[in-house]
Amino acid sequence: MDVTNTNNNNLQIFRERLKMLRGNKRLQDVAQDLGISRVTLGYYESGERKPDIEILLRIANYYNVSCDYLLGLTETQSLDMNVREISHKIGLNEKSVEILCSYKSYNDNHPENNISEIYLTTVDDILLYNNLIEDIAHYLYFQFDCAYDSKNHENIIDSSEIEFLDRKIGKPFQINSDYISDFLLSRVKNSLIRLRERYCGKKETPIINDIPFVSEARWSRKK
Repeated sequence: MDVTNTNNNNLQIFRERLKMLRGNKRLQDVAQDLGISRVTLGYYESGERKPDIEILLRIANYYNVSCDYLLGLTETQSLDMNVREISHKIGLNEKSVEILCSYKSYNDNHPENNISEIYLTTVDDILLYNNLIEDIAHYLYFQFDCAYDSKNHENIIDSSEIEFLDRKIGKPFQINSDYISDFLLSRVKNSLIRLRERYCGKKETPIINDIPFVSEARWSRKK
């Protein structure tokens, strides 16, 4: 391992995070709170100087983050070791972990109020029910702006150029990104309707099937 490069990288991360944490606060005000000069803090943020251990701890306490975060040894700011470990292990943002932990804590301390338990059950259902989390992710982040021949991956086709033909009526129609995203949204809606029926009983709520030429039965995944 190149120790020099590692130290330089850590210094670069330190100065970037120091500037990010200060945000819109004036350099002079933060320096005064830390008990150092404005010039010294400016040197830290520019990477021209490195703080000693005492000043590093003072900065970490001031911004309520760990020294490891300041030095680029972890991506999580939290001082809570449990939050940091969970965030590192499963890849969730530490704020998300803190929210989930707060639900559990509230539920333990207020057993007479089950709202937090309902929130946690909701997370379980989204993760476990019928690939719902994948459908939500695909709807939110995928553009589906091209297609390819599965036997020849180099044959990329712009989605706006794809047409399908209904043999019975001889009418062509296009599959575009809006079409596919609408279909995914309908899948998400259907899954949520079924989940509600599981807990609240079956209602007179129609299953969404508003995408032309798409059969809900044909496209649904196996339960």
